[in-house]
Amino acid sequence: MITYRLMNDKKNRKSRFDDYDEKGVQENSVNWWSLIFCGYGRGEELQLEIWALLWVVLVILSIIAVNETGRICDDCWEVFNLPNGTRTEAQLKTMHDTCQEIVINLWHHNSTECEDQQAVLLSRAFTTLGWARGFAIGYSLLSIMFIAMTPVPLHRQRPLQIFIKIPLVIALLIFSSAFEVSMFDGHAHGVLIGMASILGVLFTIPGPLPFLPANCCKACYRHDKMLCRVLGVKFKLRAVWWFLWSFMVISCIIFVGFWLDSYAEFERNGWNTARAPKLRSGFYWFEYLFFWTMYLLVGYAIGAEEATPYREETREFVAPIAKVAFRRRKEREFNL
Repeated sequence: MITYRLMNDKKNRKSRFDDYDEKGVQENSVNWWSLIFCGYGRGEELQLEIWALLWVVLVILSIIAVNETGRICDDCWEVFNLPNGTRTEAQLKTMHDTCQEIVINLWHHNSTECEDQQAVLLSRAFTTLGWARGFAIGYSLLSIMFIAMTPVPLHRQRPLQIFIKIPLVIALLIFSSAFEVSMFDGHAHGVLIGMASILGVLFTIPGPLPFLPANCCKACYRHDKMLCRVLGVKFKLRAVWWFLWSFMVISCIIFVGFWLDSYAEFERNGWNTARAPKLRSGFYWFEYLFFWTMYLLVGYAIGAEEATPYREETREFVAPIAKVAFRRRKEREFNL
């Protein structure tokens, strides 16, 4: 005969279901970020810190790429400006590799345009250099991974939090595909960059603009909170966000205005407009600032959304009265 004995510590033992709430979801869910960093720090803070690190890497490598591309122009102008018959064999090779193969054949510009010691287009640098093109494509896909791997458990995500990620992920996919095509053959690269930029500007807006209705851009609205205090000055979320977003839009407007003015100048002078805009100009710094700020705002927008606690409001279910339910069912049958 088998007998069962009640263990003394049965009431103190913990069931594997004790950590689950009424929805069947574990309260202290382990997320992807805590697994990577062995439980160090909060997931939302780690996401913002890593995105800031990615932004710093993006800025540094972008500067290296545009400097290397600008050096190609400098080398071309240096050997091109020498009198004929005075160039050495090494200088003739440099002239062929830079002026003929890159400036004329690839960029479709003249060697005389390399004279200005100014910045070059960021897309030109990322498309010309092989390592920079691979970096742009891989970095966009890597950013998508960081966006998708949310530190917030699914049962605590806000509905708009998932909505805001979809267009930003699509924008990064468009950016990655833009560098798979050459910007020097047709306008496909420019169209893709323009589409992705529009998505980035629209879906990183901090909220409704003053002249728009209150329900416009409501999906992007964030509640205000203090980020940090520096020298007694409080920096709040919405103030910093509006400043960065306005700075990004102003940089974009200045760059687009330069692009249109350069295109009009090519038309006035009878030059081939397919070569527009200018090869080198100081206005390209506004392009750098625009894309750097946009990338920073993408992580900032998602981090601000995920750091906002979500408390789903629920109400108790009240069963309808039998007579009322029967009368409603009869009315529906009569209407049919």
